Amino acid sequence: MKNITYLTINVQHCMLEVAINDIVLVREDVGSKTLISTPIHEYLINGDNELKVNIKSNDENHISPHVIVRVANYIEGSFLTADEGVTLAEIECNPKEENYLFNQKYLHKENFIFSLNTKRWAWELAKPLKLSESLVAKANKFVQNIKSDLNSLNTVEISASYQTLFKEKAACYPMISVEQRKDDLMYLLTVMREGGFQFIEINPKMINYRVSANGKLLECIDRNGLPLLRTSEEKIESIPGKFNYADISMHIGLINNEFRLLR
Repeated sequence: MKNITYLTINVQHCMLEVAINDIVLVREDVGSKTLISTPIHEYLINGDNELKVNIKSNDENHISPHVIVRVANYIEGSFLTADEGVTLAEIECNPKEENYLFNQKYLHKENFIFSLNTKRWAWELAKPLKLSESLVAKANKFVQNIKSDLNSLNTVEISASYQTLFKEKAACYPMISVEQRKDDLMYLLTVMREGGFQFIEINPKMINYRVSANGKLLECIDRNGLPLLRTSEEKIESIPGKFNYADISMHIGLINNEFRLLR
């Protein structure tokens, strides 16, 4: 059976940001108890890896945050519990032992070793980035082109933009092929279009690219921490059985001096 590495999060009463190797995977403003889980194989590297957790208490009644973040290997198909998996790293922010002040940020880190059985990811080989006006202009053009292609269902350009990402994801999780991933994305875009949804115009004044992956990627977000590609100004809670919102997280990097969608 195949092992799959998951990030699992049990969280309440805080703003939470969780990163693997300086790539943010989860950014949430959480009130009541919330459980989050996601596979993370494509964000891990061979050797030393870093789990980083940023939290900020968001409860005006001073209810302390409670966060447990865990990286663990699970046998495919098993339950994502502490009893089932093999823990690689775990961070617990315990309100009984730590005094979290309202609206203050706190950072926790833990390193762990991982053995990767594939070649290095494209994002590891990307050119180191330093924010500048010319780099931001180049990134803006790339992101705008992707948004236009997604809104117009430009199959050829969408396939080209997502080729590296889908190929590496299929290497991690072969139960879903590259072609199936393309089909799933096109289905989502078709449903959006039929429902009258499109990715909204990107306000240049709100763009807030964030250098990630220790200088190898740009996270495409706005000043509120939301993905630049989304269907409404604010994030909307999903309605079961009904499409009402979508966003697409993007980390882009320079390969042969051209931006590519890498995560």
